[in-house]
Formats: sequence, structure tokens, C-alpha cells
Amino acid sequence: MANDMLVKEVANISTDVLSELGKLVSAYKDYTETLAAVQKQIEYTKEYKEKQTQTARENLVRKTAGTCDTIRIQLESLENTVNSLDQTLNVADPELMPCVGLLANSPEALPLELIGSVAEKFKGNRLALLALAAVAKENNKSFLEGKAVDGSGAVKQIRNKFDMLADGYPKTLHLLPEVKNDLVKLCEAYGHEIGDAADTYLGADYGDIVNLIMREAAGL
Repeated sequence: MANDMLVKEVANISTDVLSELGKLVSAYKDYTETLAAVQKQIEYTKEYKEKQTQTARENLVRKTAGTCDTIRIQLESLENTVNSLDQTLNVADPELMPCVGLLANSPEALPLELIGSVAEKFKGNRLALLALAAVAKENNKSFLEGKAVDGSGAVKQIRNKFDMLADGYPKTLHLLPEVKNDLVKLCEAYGHEIGDAADTYLGADYGDIVNLIMREAAGL
């Protein structure tokens, strides 16, 4: 297993980001309630309702700007943490050298169940998995290389996706589930399962978010 403290930090930052994303969801819910209240007023003219809608939208963007800035800072910290994690190799790990020896001395590829067990021991430890892949045979090599997570690349993709979400919010609300899922996958790759708890941090489940995305797409 990779450095436990850094893995925990990856998980902590990721859940913090999910909580901040939840603020974007909550703010949009408030925005839709404001629009609904405006539309209910039959005495309002169409022009007045359009002006109130525009004002509500501007308030939404202004209200969430600070949240977006916070998430950008958190994601930068996440990338730094992942970079440190992916550059950490504990050569004194009592399990590493025996596994290196097992793979190096085996005349052929190990059975899938056994190589899977070896990979699980070093889940999220990129350098250890690459070191093992270097001495592995046949399909064991590609299997271990496939388990060596490119955490830095994954976080860069998350940051780019969030930038698109933040720059176009709320029209880009449809990107929010993707950012959430990518964060969950990143944590899982480093051995920390978030699972359904992601919805708790977010303050909304997939159905809630899809409903909001459909409202935004429909201009409601």
C-alpha cells in the first residue's frame, strides 16, 4: 500500500471538493425556487419576469464564484499530493523485495489470482507497481503496468473538467456528475473507497442532479 498519510490526504481533499461541489448544487436549487416564485406571480409582466430571471442568474453566478475559487485551490492541492504520492517508493517495505524476487525468479507469468494479490498489496503505489512490472513476465508485466495509476494525469483531467464547469456554470452543470465520478475513481485507485458516501458529501444523489441538469437545459 502507498504512503498511508498521503492516501488519506487524497481522500480528505477529494471529499472536501465533493462538499464544495454540493454548494453549487444547493445554490442552483435555490435559484430554481426563486424562478418558480417569480413565474407564479400572474400579475407580473413577461418583461418583468425576464428581468427578474436574469437578476437571479447573475446572483447565482456571483454567489458561487467563491466556491469555484475554493475548489480550484483544493484541486491544485490534490494534484500536489498525488504527485508526491506517485514519487514515493519505500524500498524498506518488507513486502516489496519478496514480491520482486517472486516475479523475477518465476520462470513464467504467475496465475491471474496470484498476480492480482500482488498488485493489491501495492494498490495506489505507482513506483512499486512499475518496479514489479519491470521484472514481471509476459502478461504479468502489462497487468501490473495497468494497475500503476497515473494520478497526476487523472487530476489534471479533473481540473480541466472543473474549469469548464466553473467557467460556464450553470449551463455546464451537466459536467458535475463527471467531476464527482472522477474523484471517486481516483480515491478508489489509491485504495480509498468512497462509494455511495459521495452523494452524502455532495448533498444530492444522481437523480437530483439529473433533474437539475434537465431544468437548466430546458431553461426552467
